[in-house]
Amino acid sequence: MIWVLSESIGALALVPLGLLFKPHYLLRHRNPRLLFESLLTLAITLTLSWLSMLYLPWPFTFIIVLLMWSAVRLPRMEAFLIFLTTVMMVSLMMAADPSLLATPRTYLMSHMPWLPFLLILLPANIMTMVMYAFRAERKHISESETRFRNAMEYSAIGMALVGTEGQWLQSNKALCQFLGYSQEELRGLTFQQLTWPEDLNKDLQQVEKLISGEINTYSMEKRYYNRNGDVVWALLAVSLVRHTDGTPLYFYRSD
Repeated sequence: MIWVLSESIGALALVPLGLLFKPHYLLRHRNPRLLFESLLTLAITLTLSWLSMLYLPWPFTFIIVLLMWSAVRLPRMEAFLIFLTTVMMVSLMMAADPSLLATPRTYLMSHMPWLPFLLILLPANIMTMVMYAFRAERKHISESETRFRNAMEYSAIGMALVGTEGQWLQSNKALCQFLGYSQEELRGLTFQQLTWPEDLNKDLQQVEKLISGEINTYSMEKRYYNRNGDVVWALLAVSLVRHTDGTPLYFYRSD
């Protein structure tokens, strides 16, 4: 039973890190603010956890509050790393001095009789604020998506979101009417398939410059094949939407 519990604890500490880790996550710490905040939170969490183990009754209750605070402040990867580090430190302390958990510090409880109520309220208050922030953020995202969807769908100009490989992810009615395809049909095609061959190389060159960061947007006149095989002219404007870590997500194209 002891071996099962120890392996389960190790899995709970390590598996989330293994599932979340991607090489580009390390690039985020080029941001000095995130790096400083992560290191400061790690130092505070470890220090207060160490003091809790030495001097406070029911130390794990205090450590839970500290880890919840870390989870609120930091992204998932950094928070899980702090969880792992804290578990390792507490395990080493318990191995070095098993008497840390032998008896509660009753002499402290005589001077702090209201401490259990504080431990009840702190996690509840933290979770309340986290859930409020989550609901507010979700509402804000929903409103932004609705505004963008309406602006795109009812625009008289053809607009589309195009993947980095050229696949049509989303297109509005104006673009569908211009090319003669439905949205479902366009999702099965790429813009390369519908572009006039003489204009394709120039378009792809500009796309490469967008991805490399040489330019932020470009515009050009180009020709498309519509559903009937006829050539139609369009004035194209393209910009690139990136993830917070700088990796390309999709292109925003208007014709």
